[in-house]
Amino acid sequence: MIVDSYTEYAYNHLTLLESKLAETQKQLKTSPASSDLRVRKNALVTKLKQFKDECELDEKTISSYERCLCDICDDEIEFGVARYHCVDCADFDICLKCAKTQDHKHSMFIQRCFTDEYQTKVKRGSSISDILNRAFHCYWNRPCFSLTPFIRWYTFGDIYGFVRSFSTRLVTDFDLKARDFVSICGNVSIEWLVADIACVFQSLVTVPLHTNMIDDDLIKVINNCQIKCVICTSEELQKKLQALQCPSLKHVILFKNAEDHLLDHADWIDIIHKTVDTENDLLTIIHTSGSTGIPKGAMFTEKLWKSFISTTLSTLTPLVQLAFEPLCSMSERENVYFTFCSGGRTGICAEPDRIFEDIRLLQPSRLGCTPRFWNVLFSEFQCEYAAQVEKHPQEDPDLIRERITVQFRSMFGTRLLGVSTGGAPISDTVKQFMIRCFGAHRVYEGYGCTEVGDIADGDGSLCAGVKIKLEDVPELGKEDFSASEVQLLFNFSFTQ
Repeated sequence: MIVDSYTEYAYNHLTLLESKLAETQKQLKTSPASSDLRVRKNALVTKLKQFKDECELDEKTISSYERCLCDICDDEIEFGVARYHCVDCADFDICLKCAKTQDHKHSMFIQRCFTDEYQTKVKRGSSISDILNRAFHCYWNRPCFSLTPFIRWYTFGDIYGFVRSFSTRLVTDFDLKARDFVSICGNVSIEWLVADIACVFQSLVTVPLHTNMIDDDLIKVINNCQIKCVICTSEELQKKLQALQCPSLKHVILFKNAEDHLLDHADWIDIIHKTVDTENDLLTIIHTSGSTGIPKGAMFTEKLWKSFISTTLSTLTPLVQLAFEPLCSMSERENVYFTFCSGGRTGICAEPDRIFEDIRLLQPSRLGCTPRFWNVLFSEFQCEYAAQVEKHPQEDPDLIRERITVQFRSMFGTRLLGVSTGGAPISDTVKQFMIRCFGAHRVYEGYGCTEVGDIADGDGSLCAGVKIKLEDVPELGKEDFSASEVQLLFNFSFTQ
């Protein structure tokens, strides 16, 4: 199946801008002294150039260092020349001529260079908004987000339309300005991500809120951050937030369906905020869950968030991610953006009870979960093992264990290259089960904190420049080592 919606979009948008420019030039001939028309003409000329720059690859910043051969006729495809690329096969491209006569079992998308060359363009973005904007236009036709059962995929171009439309409404309907503080509260969803990127495009500082926060903690966070607007994804959350007494809170927006807010692109071509974001500007504040006391807010600058999501991008093909943990936490949000900037796709599991079924349907290439997930999987394994031993008492228990392990591994599909656990300690028993199931080289145990991400390598050794010591935490009710938190002392800087 061939998909070429980007060409249609670009053509329509360029035609619109060119027609408006022609109309303005015509009006100038009859009213040459009109300063408004001259300003409008210059603005349209600028917009036309900017859009062409966004749509076309910049050969000065990206140069091809690999030969691309058509996988059907073996003819060489030169850099910058359109070809059809499959995001489900490893290194499969066909020329335009062969695309007319050959069919392929997966969807194929037009692109003009290799994924890593697109990634070069994305990584050279000057700010987070620039990086995301480049990712949208480089991967325009590729699948981006989908909901269970992962049949219909929204492309990067689709999500771009949702983002630009919603960012328009944030500015025009709710009078939000650059550097205002905006919260997002809701379960993992496409709307959550659209709202987040829309805020980035408008230089709004996002403060994600946990859906299970008690009212007192919500009030403290909203008042401390002087939040002007909260975007929520359900009526229940909307009612809860509207009942809070917070002087700074002016708007509580219900955002349930991105398609309901879609505007014609003619209405949002002026919307992306032109404020120049510097690397030390505040981008987001992420709060801890509050499980060890009052939620604490960690401030992330442009530079720090950029180092998380775009310093080193993934070259996996296909790159498929499953998102089901709350996006208000650092790890899940970071993983989604990393996949996004790498040109991969993310399936969204909005119902945690369906997680195992969704894994079977999506077949992610990597999977990161908290120990709770792996504990449930291990419990299911033990139950099945006990049942099979009872059913086949004459069979070698080790062979039964091996057979069931293979069965459990198969439910994750053939794409899976690695799994990880983090967010809390995992027992040695469960970790050994993971190693038997997936292989030692594919199991990673992360250890870190909201403020800085990972602070230890997979084998448990601390990263360079990190020191730790135990500190009493009186708010937990007692002062001894069993109720202590680890205090981290850092002596390193993040590089781009």
